[in-house]
Amino acid sequence: ARYGIIGHNFIDLLTPSKENIFDQIKYGPKVIGSGTSGDKPNIILIQIESLDSNIVNYRYNGEYVTPFLHNLTTKSIYFPFTLSYHRMGGTSDCEIAVNNSIEPFVDFPFMKGEKYAYPNSVVKVLKSNGYSAEAFHGNTGHLFNRISAYTAMGYDNFFDSARMKLPTKGWGVPDHEVMDYVEKHLKEKRTPFFVSIITLTSHEPFRNMEHFVPEKRFYEVTPYLTRDYFASIAYTDRVVGEFITHIQNKYPNTYFFLYGDHTPYVINDGPFRRSVLPNKEQMEMVPLLIISPDGRSRYEHDAIASYLDIAPTILHVAGFSYSYKALGVNLFSKLPLQQPVIFNGQPYNRSELYREMTETFNDQ
Repeated sequence: ARYGIIGHNFIDLLTPSKENIFDQIKYGPKVIGSGTSGDKPNIILIQIESLDSNIVNYRYNGEYVTPFLHNLTTKSIYFPFTLSYHRMGGTSDCEIAVNNSIEPFVDFPFMKGEKYAYPNSVVKVLKSNGYSAEAFHGNTGHLFNRISAYTAMGYDNFFDSARMKLPTKGWGVPDHEVMDYVEKHLKEKRTPFFVSIITLTSHEPFRNMEHFVPEKRFYEVTPYLTRDYFASIAYTDRVVGEFITHIQNKYPNTYFFLYGDHTPYVINDGPFRRSVLPNKEQMEMVPLLIISPDGRSRYEHDAIASYLDIAPTILHVAGFSYSYKALGVNLFSKLPLQQPVIFNGQPYNRSELYREMTETFNDQ
């Protein structure tokens, strides 16, 4: 983890393919939606590197580390605790769970499967209903076989650093340059569009932002790893906020799904503690914030969400009729959320996990 993208590249290169492992995939029950709106909104996913549940409301010297995201907690559909699926595939496990509503494998990077056809991709359902679909990431698309995997999931295009023709600084293209590229690219797109953006700058060991932006607000934070995490995630918070404001002005009929890919798992001491329940098989929690065109707000105080809930929720807000297999639930469904959340194939009570998280971290 401390060696960032280099470490993941070695894992990627040295892990052999296991095509027969895909016979083990468990798909969820069929869910049916009868959309009637006829007004298909744009949908943008922003997967934020190392965005922890606790950082959204964390203050240093009286100021929020991520002021934009904190402000959204009362202006969006906000799930403070969302279960991450972070395993052998690292960040890419998040993309598998979000786009397909299935669990990634514990001991094998899911995207390494060259022959898997992604029959449960939410992207394919959106495409069959008139959406274009594109993804953007500031690293090489060959890492974790993303170019091939995103094509198999149904995306029209996957824009990595090479395809965007943007120079890398540190581990990859800075988040603000990727966001600028996406914004300019969308000016030429017809609606409705589905866009997935994977940020990178706040990746371990949290030194990427030093290549292009000075950050003095956290100079006195110790240990240094925590200091650099604060600086990195504060930078990405600002960049994401500026991007969303610009897109809302141009395309007001747009839903945004913002979530972390995993916790900053190399931070183990200091004033900030990452959101993880060690007695529950290392369950990691990230935030999920859904911005709707009509400004709906809800602060979930009872149940956790899951990556597996995002695909059925996307189909619900898209407004058309659909049939889809999901291990998760539509987060806009009738409250309270009583369906169990699935982790390592086992059901867990959403409310019980929420209470455990609040009891564990109520002093932060």
